[in-house]
Amino acid sequence: MAVTKGVVLFLVLVAWILFTATYFWNPFQLVKLMEIPAPAQDKGDHPATQNTKTLSGAHSELHSASKNKPSTSALKKNLSTVKNNLSTVKNNLSTVKNSKLQITNSVKTHSTKRNESHSAQNNQKTAGEGNAASLSRWKEFDTRRLNAVPRILDLQRDCQNAALTKDGKPVQFLSYLSTSEDFLFPYLGENGLHVQRGFGVRREIVDPVHETKLLCSPPLTDLMLLPNETTSRVSILGQQLQYNVGDTIQFRVDLFDSRGWIRPAGGDEIRMWLKSDRGDNSVPVQVLDLGNGSYYGVTELKWPGVTLVHVALTYPREFLRVLVELRHALHSLHWVTGIFQNKDISEDTICLPTPPIPGYATACNLTDGNGGSPWYCGHPTHPALGCGHWRLTGNLDFCPLPLEGSHRQMLSRIDRAPYKKLIPNDIVIITQTATKPLPPPLPPCWSRPRLESWSSPSPRGWVQGGAWRPTTCSLPDLTADHVRRCLADTGLLLVGDSNQGLFANELKLLVQRVQCDKPAQAVIVCPIPEINSTMIYAPHSKPFNVGTHSGKLLHTMSLPQAIQLLHHQNRTNNVVVVHYYVHNSFYSVHTYRLRVQYARKSIEEVLQKHPDVKIIIRGPHVIYQGKQHHAHFGDNFGPAYTAIWREEFRGLYDRVWFLDLWDLSIAMENMTSHPPHPIVLQMIKAMLGYFCEL
Repeated sequence: MAVTKGVVLFLVLVAWILFTATYFWNPFQLVKLMEIPAPAQDKGDHPATQNTKTLSGAHSELHSASKNKPSTSALKKNLSTVKNNLSTVKNNLSTVKNSKLQITNSVKTHSTKRNESHSAQNNQKTAGEGNAASLSRWKEFDTRRLNAVPRILDLQRDCQNAALTKDGKPVQFLSYLSTSEDFLFPYLGENGLHVQRGFGVRREIVDPVHETKLLCSPPLTDLMLLPNETTSRVSILGQQLQYNVGDTIQFRVDLFDSRGWIRPAGGDEIRMWLKSDRGDNSVPVQVLDLGNGSYYGVTELKWPGVTLVHVALTYPREFLRVLVELRHALHSLHWVTGIFQNKDISEDTICLPTPPIPGYATACNLTDGNGGSPWYCGHPTHPALGCGHWRLTGNLDFCPLPLEGSHRQMLSRIDRAPYKKLIPNDIVIITQTATKPLPPPLPPCWSRPRLESWSSPSPRGWVQGGAWRPTTCSLPDLTADHVRRCLADTGLLLVGDSNQGLFANELKLLVQRVQCDKPAQAVIVCPIPEINSTMIYAPHSKPFNVGTHSGKLLHTMSLPQAIQLLHHQNRTNNVVVVHYYVHNSFYSVHTYRLRVQYARKSIEEVLQKHPDVKIIIRGPHVIYQGKQHHAHFGDNFGPAYTAIWREEFRGLYDRVWFLDLWDLSIAMENMTSHPPHPIVLQMIKAMLGYFCEL
């Protein structure tokens, strides 16, 4: 009987050791130990992992083995082996605990590096570069999940290297849609344009920073493989029992497809913000792509009470890839036309910022007529018309998209309401009022170095009671008296599209009793003699969309032309605000980069002649709801445009402000290309805060 009991106890000990070893060396249990919850495969294993031996299978084998009674000599021999295994398990457990501590410290390092970045004002790196390094161990560990799926990251890297020449410059890249005369030319012919096949063959240049990675990512083959907001998950990292105002909070977002399989690679666009249960406070969350289907979010708790978490699955990487391909295949998703007239003879041709023009043997260089900003239109085919007969500007309808099958279905899904596709979660954060002393008051924004406007990390502010509060500086309340004192003895020039016109209209209402003149169509000059001020709105140079087949004499202005008009007003202080966004979004990313490069050249010339001019670059804002299709008229490349401004303006950070409105528009949940009145007012307040020394 004693021997039997000993055998039973020995078998129980063996079972416990095997179970412990199996548990601790299961990779997903290891994630659990590290307080980084691993996503479970709810709806079946991924095809590449179906042969993986499960924990339940190991338990079954153990149960079968326990039925056979070993001999006494075998028990003694096995006892020595068990002791050795037990020692090995203890050592492995120690290793696991050390790894957990290292990764936890690595994640915590993020907050420290974020605070240190405020003092590194002489380092012109873009925001967030230090955060990725602090999460390297976490990312390295999580990337192990990719071992069971195709080597997507390696394929992307090889593709990106092949898309560059030996000197690192971009080469012409033909996407799988290609430039098809069979589609483009019939569309142009239906709109009355005389295009000829074989002329003006054009290939767009791929932007090596913002387009190559998307073009090198896997194309869409199955609609079910797109990320699905209903199956994806949001969780808190290192969840605490109590949070205080000022605490840093971290999140993890795991994307799953419609079948419940984890996304094997990154590249999707995730937007995240916290909002009070009453809806009056909100703060954006900085999101980092870990490159493996998971995303890391971090922000600071700003108010006491109940806080809810909002995560929007905005764009799958497959959608962004198709948008790049469309802009390369069609050259423009909303064609601007040049209208040439000579007495009773008239002809329309299509125009682009660079030649050649598809379907035309030669192009008219209309750069001088565009104020020095590059602009080319197809040469009219009628013998009585030449380049000198350019009179008007028009538009064709939005270009139809040559998408079929899963690509068409993907576009329809994104275009359907709700436009903010939120990942459901039941996270509720209860925040207590901080017991530590309040921080000192923030300095006014105009007193901060201009470099800070380019380099400050996200989140760059938060919304308190509907008012935007920057993280590093303070803004006064927006009142009529404040605006009038701010604009006194000042010439304010707003160069851009209709969103700059919204700024001008709101400022007119604030200042009151303002009468505006229109010396040329669409250019608005508003003298304010009571405060010795002038406000000018000037539509930016072409491309500028004026309405389908409008045939308008649109007097747009290049940046040098508009600044010259401002100096004719003879004001003591001059402020220039530049905004290039929606009207430039119908073209390739490389075309947008050329636009920014031209803006830099113009601004450098202005600062050389007039060093006292204050210049502000207004960045993109969030647009969830497009005008035609979201592929035509959305914020698809807003983050890329912001990055391009930072890349191209290095060396001017200490002379030019960057008005970054991305975080503001996320926190205030802007929907359309023209923000509503409350959001426009907060944008104006942020702009005035840079140059109003009050």
